[in-house]
Amino acid sequence: MRQLIGKCLSLKSGVIGSLGLNVYEEDRLFFRDLSNALIRDDVFARLLTFPNVLITRHQAFFTYEALSEIANKTIENRHPATSDSSHSAKLSN
Repeated sequence: MRQLIGKCLSLKSGVIGSLGLNVYEEDRLFFRDLSNALIRDDVFARLLTFPNVLITRHQAFFTYEALSEIANKTIENRHPATSDSSHSAKLSN
């Protein structure tokens, strides 16, 4: 949190020209519509006031590779007796 406060000051003074974040400590802010709610996170609220700041929720697990790995691990865990390569199901393109 202290680093983000420093980034706010750097944005305000022009030391940082723009800032993009795809991971935020309080990721719970992204999972529902809070358009009409009071945001109690002062740092997040301040970051939203800058026109040169983009904040998105963490998206890494939405990649094809990550989802394929999750599915393959699920298949392996469901059928541990058949997890050798001759019997296990694998996802492919």
